[in-house]
Amino acid sequence: MIKTAIILAAGCGSRLRPHLDDELPKGALPLGNQSIIETSIQTLIECGINTIIIGPGHGDAYYNQLAMNYPQVLCIKNPIFDASGSMHTLSLLIPHVTSDALLLESDLIYEKRALTFAMDFPEDNLILATPFNNYGDEVFIDVDLNDQLKSMSKDRPH
Repeated sequence: MIKTAIILAAGCGSRLRPHLDDELPKGALPLGNQSIIETSIQTLIECGINTIIIGPGHGDAYYNQLAMNYPQVLCIKNPIFDASGSMHTLSLLIPHVTSDALLLESDLIYEKRALTFAMDFPEDNLILATPFNNYGDEVFIDVDLNDQLKSMSKDRPH
């Protein structure tokens, strides 16, 4: 059973600036009475996750405060978040992962049933993604012939 979640949270969130304070990360965007990331943390805990490793960049103080409120949360900052991408943040977090894990984004809303599906999936690897919608904030996922993750990028493949 999966008990660990990795949350990539190093993005700057510049497109959200009219709706979010300059010092706050994307995951701090309000969703009802709390932030998107806090909703995700609570949902993950409800699903049985007991270790949540967050890779912040911009606004890391916000995530560090959450880690003080949730003993399940460990934050490992990407110090070069503004010059690197999600894969670099992931490379900093992987050494702290000791078992199978969910890999999530900080600014997405996860339904409990999607998380449960992923946690109970019988194969070794699973990527849940939405179709291309042209919202302007897509992450393109590339896998090899064995369905192993090769890359994640904001750049659309050719």
